[in-house]
Amino acid sequence: MKVLFITGRLHPSPLGGTGTMLVNLVNALSEDGAMDISVLGSLSNKESIDAIRCCFHKAVHFEGCVTPGKDDEIGDLLSMQYHYLRRISDLRKNYDIIHFNILPGLRSFLLLNFLRTNNNRCKFVLNIHDLPSYEIGQYTESTINKVGVWIHWSLALSQLSKFNEIVVNSTFMQDQVLNLGIPSSRLIIIPNGINIDDYVKFKHSNKNSDRIVCPNKVFYPKKGQDLLIRAFAESNCRKVSKLYLIGQGETKFKKYCLELVREFKLEGRVTFVDFLSKRELMNVIRNSSFCVFPSLYEGFGITILEAMACGKPIISTCFGGPNDFIIDGKNGLLVNPRDIKSMSVALDSLAISLVKRSEIGRQASLTAREFSWKTISQKYISVYNRVLDTT
Repeated sequence: MKVLFITGRLHPSPLGGTGTMLVNLVNALSEDGAMDISVLGSLSNKESIDAIRCCFHKAVHFEGCVTPGKDDEIGDLLSMQYHYLRRISDLRKNYDIIHFNILPGLRSFLLLNFLRTNNNRCKFVLNIHDLPSYEIGQYTESTINKVGVWIHWSLALSQLSKFNEIVVNSTFMQDQVLNLGIPSSRLIIIPNGINIDDYVKFKHSNKNSDRIVCPNKVFYPKKGQDLLIRAFAESNCRKVSKLYLIGQGETKFKKYCLELVREFKLEGRVTFVDFLSKRELMNVIRNSSFCVFPSLYEGFGITILEAMACGKPIISTCFGGPNDFIIDGKNGLLVNPRDIKSMSVALDSLAISLVKRSEIGRQASLTAREFSWKTISQKYISVYNRVLDTT
């Protein structure tokens, strides 16, 4: 079976949520050697090509296009379209499956139509990680780029009917796509996975720690760090605990969060941590008391699952994907991030009880083991086989 994956901008470090998902899925699929897998993606510079190539299994053929501009800026989106069309013409393979790991908007709607015209027997699969009604304005602060993102999403939505199967990663995302008029017969839920072996060594510690960690990796309004600061300011645990906010980028929102810390006189109790490698992040999580994810919503929540795999008790948003794998009070705590009082109470409940942290952390670790990429990749193979059997 020949499979071509088409994805967006890839960053060697950190890969980001969709990039990590792609690399892990492709490597899991390529392990048995039964598939001929190619990946087409873009990078910001030539030096990144070899770094990304090293992330994939040796059997995977990676084609990298260097595109200028920052992520999701109009120049980046249009440049990606042009370079992808050129590169796909050079590949000239008869693929059985073409799997889009990005929505086919400004980046690739022409590419999708080109491939459909020139690959009559090929089947098309799409992953939807998030939706436009939630994402516009979350990851760019420029008005012109917000317009570009809106056009990008609008084009993407007009192309959904051209895919044989659409994969969503949670019940939440399934509901959103169904609301767009996509028939349920063409939708399937396949959750994201994790490499369980990477977390076996990160056993839950019963030692007391004063560290509360929010490992959301980026500072944007969607991630809700401002709400967490407000909840921490109201909590009793602020007197004995320290809050670590992990996320790269000097955004207006991050500056706003810094102002909140000063407003609530939390200097010395709240620490902002910039970029961390995957290993460094896991070490910070391992040495924490518990982790908090106050996002306004999560399409799935892969970092949440990674923290759970480390055996850490977590407080998570009750909106979106985490509802599929967190049972409130058993393997985590679910809160409405806009309910500052409830989040404050949740912070205190974990901070004061080592027994509660230990039990929730143990249950969280057991839950995470159900999401190994070896298991998840088999679900994708079933999708490929099913669409290939469909005339």
